[in-house]
Order: sequence, then structure tokens, then C-alpha cells
Amino acid sequence: MPSIRGLPPPPSRSDKVIYTRARFYGQRNRPLWKLVQTQITSRRRRAAIHACRRYPWVEGIFEHRNTQPFVHDTSITVRHNGREHIFFVFCQNHCRLPFNNAVVGPWRGNIVVMKAGSDVSGVVDMRSQDAELVDQAINEFVFRVKQKSPFRFPKKLVFNI
Repeated sequence: MPSIRGLPPPPSRSDKVIYTRARFYGQRNRPLWKLVQTQITSRRRRAAIHACRRYPWVEGIFEHRNTQPFVHDTSITVRHNGREHIFFVFCQNHCRLPFNNAVVGPWRGNIVVMKAGSDVSGVVDMRSQDAELVDQAINEFVFRVKQKSPFRFPKKLVFNI
């Protein structure tokens, strides 16, 4: 399944690394905040290599990477009070992963949600007030996206909350 992140940018001395706040849904009974290492590519180099400005390295926070080393990703749109918010959802899908206790429905593996930037290509820090909105959207996401083989996301994932 193709990634919405595209290819990771090659490392460069002009790039910076920051830690971006994300929502993590794992085997614990509630979602947590986690920091995700994010590579920021300079504007000049980004145009030359056609990469996004902020590339999240979410693989580092997923548990059970020996069972499933790769990550599926998609974007979701959440409509709330007349505004649209876009988030990136990164998840695992494997029949041998443990059940996720942080979501309402049956899901195996971890889920990480990051906020998409409105004027920045890539991801930005999630705000505390986004937590409740994203928690509701992820519970709907789990019911709408079925974990099966082959694993596919619906074309357009829009949630009205």
C-alpha cells in the first residue's frame, strides 16, 4: 500500500530534527501523548528532491516492530463546528499483534495520529484541545476501517464530530 508521506528525504547537514507531539493509541487503556522525531528539510533542498518539509519518523514509537516492521498511513478529515481539521493516521495491521485497548473497537496494533500543517508541508504539533476531537475520530476510524488482508483504507475518510 503506498504511503502518503512519500519517500523519506535523504539526510543532510542543513536539515534539522525536532520532536512533534502526537497522539498514541497502544495496548494501555487510554491514549497517550508521545513525541515523534521529525526531520525538517530546508526550503531550497526540498524543492530539489521533491520531499515534504516536515517528515515524521513514526516507526520509532511503534511497539512490536519485529512482528510488523512497516507502517500503514492515511489522512483523515474531521469536521467540527464548521471547520475542517486534517490529521495523518499511522497504524499497524497484523493478525499476531495484540489488541489495542485504547480504542473502542477491535483493532490489533498501535495507532499514531499527527496533525497536518495548514501552511506547512507535513506535520505540526498537536494541541491539547485536539485530543478529544481525535479520540472520537479514531474510535469511528476503527469501526470504518476493517483490518483484513489485503488491508485497504476507504478513499475518503471524513468524520463529522
